[in-house]
Amino acid sequence: MDAGSLAYTPGTPATVTPGTPTVQHAFPGGGGVDFTARFIRRSDHGTSGSASYAWRFSSDLNDWEASDDAPTPGWVTAPSQLGTFTGADGVTYELVEVTYPFQLDNFKKARFFQVEVTEVP
Repeated sequence: MDAGSLAYTPGTPATVTPGTPTVQHAFPGGGGVDFTARFIRRSDHGTSGSASYAWRFSSDLNDWEASDDAPTPGWVTAPSQLGTFTGADGVTYELVEVTYPFQLDNFKKARFFQVEVTEVP
């Protein structure tokens, strides 16, 4: 998803340009790398007139596991809120972060990340 498609997703006015979801990494020691994915969402997400957000991971860009799958994948954890800001439209947005799962439910390593944004009627 590019910055333009995220900026004009349902429930996000054109005056807010949150940018492309990003992937961060840290080196905690012991030779490992910890990856997290960050994205911006409305603070009223999931309510009527807003948007809902599902984060998805894949090992190969073909098979995706999403946070809103049923049954819920074993790797799902709630996003951590890193900050908030108010857009020119008066809507409050949140910068959130999710941790890359060590392993997906299909036993493969998560390599790719997406955010699916859906309008809530």
